[in-house]
Amino acid sequence: NNRIRRISDGEVTTYAGMGPRARHTPRFGPYEEVPHEGHWDGLASEAKFMFPYGITTDKYGNVYVADSSNFRIRKISASNGNVTTIAGYGISRGEDGMGTNAGFFNPEPIVVDSKGNLFTACPGGMFIDSKHR
Repeated sequence: NNRIRRISDGEVTTYAGMGPRARHTPRFGPYEEVPHEGHWDGLASEAKFMFPYGITTDKYGNVYVADSSNFRIRKISASNGNVTTIAGYGISRGEDGMGTNAGFFNPEPIVVDSKGNLFTACPGGMFIDSKHR
């Protein structure tokens, strides 16, 4: 449903992402959900993801998401809840570069090391990238 969910003390809540919304249109009929997929940075409650796959956290509580079908790495700030794109520019390519000048092909798992470097595998592109937060 293109959302990041948090489970705390057994309660499941949406941490980031709009997820699907219900609407009535001639094409979709009543009560059907229309996905809110896509790419949008900003407040966690307004951010859009498209097939978020991998997720990790750093020692500061920031959450990093491999936004697979957006070909981007996203950060959810622990300090203000904003979602920002920190790497990738939305085109399916395997290109090295700084931040949003780098290209990914469906990044999936993501981890952060003790120095704050992020690592993701891009199985479609068959390579591993390292990006510093």
